[in-house]
Amino acid sequence: MASFLDFLLILFVCAIGYYIIYGEFIVTWKDSLTWQLIYIAYLTITPVFWSGYVIGKRIFKIGIKRYIDDQNLTLGNMF
Repeated sequence: MASFLDFLLILFVCAIGYYIIYGEFIVTWKDSLTWQLIYIAYLTITPVFWSGYVIGKRIFKIGIKRYIDDQNLTLGNMF
């Protein structure tokens, strides 16, 4: 459910941005490489700055921690 919530949130934000820029709403852009890069960047970078959470995981109280020493994440860990 957390991943689905994240997907819907990012889709909504990107769709509004696309509408503002191009003046139309179509969903074929979500099949492109740009959508994949935005979604991967969100799932990789956001937990580093939010102490192991993305929006969906925060709502469902699911945190991401390093397995070995239970420390906070770094960008290197997420890659």
